[in-house]
Amino acid sequence: MFHRLRRQTLLLGLAWVLLSLHFAGVDVSHVYAACPVFPTTVPAADSARLIEVIGCANATVANDVINLTNSTYTLTTVNASDTGLPPIASTATGGTLRINGNGATITRSTAGGTPNFRLFRVTNLATLTLNKVRLTNGSAPDSAGGAIANEGTLTLSDSTLSGNTAGDGGGGAIYNNGTTTLNSSTLSGNTASYGGAVANLGGTLRIINSTLSANTAIGVDGTQGGGSLANYAVLASVVIINSTITGNTAVQAARSGLWLGAGTLTIQNSIVANNNGANNCAVTGGTFTDGGNNLSNGTSCAFGGAVGQNTNPLLGALTNNGGVTQTHTLLSGSPAINAGNNAKALDAEGTPLTTDQRGTGFPRILDGTIDIGAFEATTGSLSVQLTLQGRANPAPHASRVVTVNVQIQSQGGGTTLYNQNFATNSSSTFSIPNLATGVYLFTFKGTHTLARQQTITIDSGVNLTTTPVLLEGDANGSNHVNITDFSLLATAFGKTNAQVGYNVLTDFNNDGIVNISDFSLLATNFNQIGAGGVIP
Repeated sequence: MFHRLRRQTLLLGLAWVLLSLHFAGVDVSHVYAACPVFPTTVPAADSARLIEVIGCANATVANDVINLTNSTYTLTTVNASDTGLPPIASTATGGTLRINGNGATITRSTAGGTPNFRLFRVTNLATLTLNKVRLTNGSAPDSAGGAIANEGTLTLSDSTLSGNTAGDGGGGAIYNNGTTTLNSSTLSGNTASYGGAVANLGGTLRIINSTLSANTAIGVDGTQGGGSLANYAVLASVVIINSTITGNTAVQAARSGLWLGAGTLTIQNSIVANNNGANNCAVTGGTFTDGGNNLSNGTSCAFGGAVGQNTNPLLGALTNNGGVTQTHTLLSGSPAINAGNNAKALDAEGTPLTTDQRGTGFPRILDGTIDIGAFEATTGSLSVQLTLQGRANPAPHASRVVTVNVQIQSQGGGTTLYNQNFATNSSSTFSIPNLATGVYLFTFKGTHTLARQQTITIDSGVNLTTTPVLLEGDANGSNHVNITDFSLLATAFGKTNAQVGYNVLTDFNNDGIVNISDFSLLATNFNQIGAGGVIP
């Protein structure tokens, strides 16, 4: 009875103190009576309370969960060890810790005078899981790991690490000397002397269903580099599965993508392309394993297989394509579509992946075969019926077998996303497979026709279209019927396909002879210009 009365008296006394401070105009928003009961939710943008509850989690061996709200938690001062938040304690002292971000951002303040510090440090034998959180502006210019330095066990899922920096210690976003697993996460715009996104020293690193994009290694000497990743110790091990590594750079240009200086590196079902041109892989030591079904736009990775090397993956820009992290889409006609190996699409526990990087609502396998990289394209095919000019014989007929060039742009035009030639059947039809769903501007141009354009919506499954009439007469392929085309026709006039001087490019109706019918087609369309303008 005595102890209960004493506790009630203390609580009433604390309440009276807080109430007095409140009416005196003192901010008591960060005055807390005790550690919370876990799991606990940190109020929106309350970085002081976040620091407190991490300290509370460190103090007991229980396995704790901290939930954040979808807001920004701004850190302004160093807590310990060049780190803005309390270093995560070992499991023997603090148990495991899971932080569910729910879309929250944790950032170092951008205000002038803010000291340099990373955001998290996971100490030896500690375990931290981060889920759906964004870490930005961490800075460790005299140390390692701009956002996180890991010496224990770190798991990131559905998270983004961007705009973080480190110095000669490496790892613009993450320095790893423990075990780190990236699941469905994006590391972009991070910078360090080496390992622009991740520096792996003696640790185990698994990158699964994730994107490393536009990171930079600024080191100038031969011991530095790795725009996206540097793996540089004998015991260091990296496995990359169904991930996309693109747009990274390094001062040591050859090391702009992945740099393996020592240890082991295994890649499967992944895109490593367009890193500072085609500087995608640099192997100066260690053991590199091509796990198969990889794609690169150069030869530095020496990928084998049906897709392998020297192949443009046709990636869209890094942007929000659904889910909680940014991704690179696979554009229509990407060779990564349906080119992966289903059996190799595994998470860190060896369980088959069920979604792509974007998570729920975005299946990992469509059309029966997984795509290469972190993004699974929703695709359809397009069956095209060409409308040809000047064909006297109804289909099917040999005169209706033609070659047509197809170019695809976004709906409003701009950069060409797809450029491919197709041969039709005798009914002037053909099919374009593996087109990403969306609305596109299609340009169709026959060997000696003017170009015509259509805006077409591609849905999943089979889509159908019939082109406008492809106007004949463009013998020199300039997309303009003019005197040059007439001169070519005049030279070949009267010749059949069995005679010297016959020019198939002036046989506009494709009947095997250059005659008055072809002249008539040219005359009808003389001085017309096809869609897209004159081709230089």
